Amino acid sequence: MTGGSKKSWAPVLQLSCGQDESGQTFRFDPVPSPSAVPSISSKDG
Repeated sequence: MTGGSKKSWAPVLQLSCGQDESGQTFRFDPVPSPSAVPSISSKDG
C-alpha cells in the first residue's frame, strides 16, 4: 500500500495477502537512543 504515514506512533493496519500475491516485506528504520536521561525533580519544598 502506498501513501503510508511517517508520523511517530502511526497505527498499523495488517491485511492478509490475496491468493495470487506472494506476500509483503516491511522495513522498520531504527531510531537512535536518547543521548541523555532527563532528571525528574520536584519544585516543592
